Amino acid sequence: YVRWQIPSRSELDEAGLFEVPDGVTDIDIAIGSADHLGRGVGSRALAMLRERLVEDGTPMIILATSVDNTRAVRAYEKAGFTRRRRFIDTDGGDYWLLAFEP
Repeated sequence: YVRWQIPSRSELDEAGLFEVPDGVTDIDIAIGSADHLGRGVGSRALAMLRERLVEDGTPMIILATSVDNTRAVRAYEKAGFTRRRRFIDTDGGDYWLLAFEP
């Protein structure tokens, strides 16, 4: 499952992401079946979507994951994203903000 959206300025600010520009694309991804974890499915899907979004002119692509989710962080970095900083999301969890800028 992969979805993407363009969050509003108020949504970004509510999450404390003041430095993230307007028009950014935010991605959510879930692999689902444990059988597919660790096989490159997530990083390949993100790389494909990243290329499409770049072609569409997005200024920045972001995603976030729990700081404890090291497997996801590795997959996101493999797909070309870099860790920007930690932040506390609106649910109170400690997250990594990862980004890709064309």
